[in-house]
Amino acid sequence: MSKEPDNLVLDILRTMRSEIRADMSEVKQRLSAIEVQVSAMGQQLAGLSTASENND
Repeated sequence: MSKEPDNLVLDILRTMRSEIRADMSEVKQRLSAIEVQVSAMGQQLAGLSTASENND
């Protein structure tokens, strides 16, 4: 009888771990997308800075 509650707790913890892993996967994908966008913005800013220097 004592094993039943332990199994229930373990099942709940496994489910939680699975959900957390899925959430972390999504967070990693979103972070990667943000990194790409920030990099592109940096390149655009560098281009604008160069263009501005050439116009002076």
